Amino acid sequence: MCYMHFTSHLEMQCWVGDPPEDLQLAMFADASFASWLKDSKSTSGAILCLMGPNTYVPISWFCKKQGSISNSSTESELISLDAALRTEGIPALMLWETVLDVFCPLTPAQLPIESKPKVSSIYEELQSVDYVPPNLPLPNGRACLILLEDNDPVIQICIKGRNPTLRHMARVHRVNTDATYERIRDDPGIYMRYWPTKYQLADILTKGSFTKQSWDQLLDLLQIRVNKREGNASPSRVKTKRASRAVVNPINVTPEHSSKKKKPSRTPSPSSEYEQAD
Repeated sequence: MCYMHFTSHLEMQCWVGDPPEDLQLAMFADASFASWLKDSKSTSGAILCLMGPNTYVPISWFCKKQGSISNSSTESELISLDAALRTEGIPALMLWETVLDVFCPLTPAQLPIESKPKVSSIYEELQSVDYVPPNLPLPNGRACLILLEDNDPVIQICIKGRNPTLRHMARVHRVNTDATYERIRDDPGIYMRYWPTKYQLADILTKGSFTKQSWDQLLDLLQIRVNKREGNASPSRVKTKRASRAVVNPINVTPEHSSKKKKPSRTPSPSSEYEQAD
């Protein structure tokens, strides 16, 4: 209540100015290594946003203490990435695919041609006797989820799909990291790229203390600004007026790392948009 009372002059500004097919989901995932002083456990945080050339809308966020102790910052970042992808990223990606199918349906000429698999031998036919099809439809790649990570070893681990030094994660954290790596590599709608720590929005959910300069910068990146109606009523809270600055959009920034190569598809690939400079 005290925080709400002293920050009532702030508001989050959002805008939507693009059609649904031009919008993409951006997941900012981060973790603070051993931030809890009593038990040395880490904190996971993530922010999910809907972004486009003229769109910025935060959808959801979460901040949670990890259940087990991590031995490195890379380990804590992997746990945070897995939690963000499972709890927020994949459900939002499936929802946005449904939105695109309803409001922007494909023409009959753009629909994929379904071909029945050919069985070459009786042995392969017997192997598929116990096959159980998935309950959910397979991703079609129309919607795009960009995982923004500021830890370079995490990106390299997701590209390779393995890490012998972190084999204990499945026992300690009860997390199936192989499923996470496979989903990031094989899903046609999930991409990962390196994101500078300076612009990592999830830092505001994981770090315990900030300087005034870094705190104001994170608020500005989250588009949390002073309410114009109340800004004049409380001049003591805001000493100077600062020019509005747009959030750094991952769609318009050239990536330094990517977990996938550019692959052909019936819809424009996000990597083609990344090649454009600011």
